[in-house]
Amino acid sequence: MNDEINDVYLTLDSIFKLKLKSQIKESGLTFKKFLYITDLVKENKYYMLYVCSDVIYFNDLGELYSELERIIDKELIDIMNEVNSYQNHLRTDLKCDETFIHNELDGLGYKESKLYKIKAQIEKNTKNKK
Repeated sequence: MNDEINDVYLTLDSIFKLKLKSQIKESGLTFKKFLYITDLVKENKYYMLYVCSDVIYFNDLGELYSELERIIDKELIDIMNEVNSYQNHLRTDLKCDETFIHNELDGLGYKESKLYKIKAQIEKNTKNKK
């Protein structure tokens, strides 16, 4: 089992029927922990999901999708910053490992493509629910 498709993702998918498995694979989105919380003081119940370095709190699939899109947008910004950094090294460094940088840029491009596919699938799933 890879990092993205793990027991946490499979449990989440079994409850909410996300239909994102093929898009999630090799996307860099890692599902670390999935909890159902009961706030005994406020008598609220909600889900808590650790994705990458973020925590999502939600009650239903719509909220989960919104939060996943927020995390994806954040990841896409991080990718853009990394790409800009590598391109800057290519332009300004007298000595740099161009092969390494091009390989890294290819990997970032693939990850970016996977994240956009997840966003598209979320939009499709959201439209089908209405």
